[in-house]
Amino acid sequence: YTRHQLDSFFEAVHAVPADKLDWKPTPKSRSALDQLQEVAAVFKSVPETVKNRRLDFTAEQFEEYEVDRKKITDPAELERITREGTEELLKFVRSVDPSELTDKVEMPWPGEFKVADVLSYHYWNMAYHEGQIYYISTLIDGKTLAR
Repeated sequence: YTRHQLDSFFEAVHAVPADKLDWKPTPKSRSALDQLQEVAAVFKSVPETVKNRRLDFTAEQFEEYEVDRKKITDPAELERITREGTEELLKFVRSVDPSELTDKVEMPWPGEFKVADVLSYHYWNMAYHEGQIYYISTLIDGKTLAR
């Protein structure tokens, strides 16, 4: 499912005209490029979070993450990073013992999280941002670019 979602996410990214990837509907909105940068970065913390059963993410760490993830602006490079990183993540997912899937994981925001939730986050995040990117595409040309 994750590989399928990866392909589906990049169909959405590729549907946005290259000269519009950084376009935002409003100054406080996010562009397709910004969302691609997030998808290319955020899953990297999954293995450590699962191993430690916690994610420490202070306000300072979030600010550093925001700066770091925006350093790469080339969509092709971001796609390469995401595709290669997804394969590495899937290797890690397969290494987790199924008996661990219900173990609790401490997160810096409200809610109850289990190992299974953290392992599936990259899949969920790509699906979420795919929808947002297709919505942006409707604002660019007045019609959906979805398949």
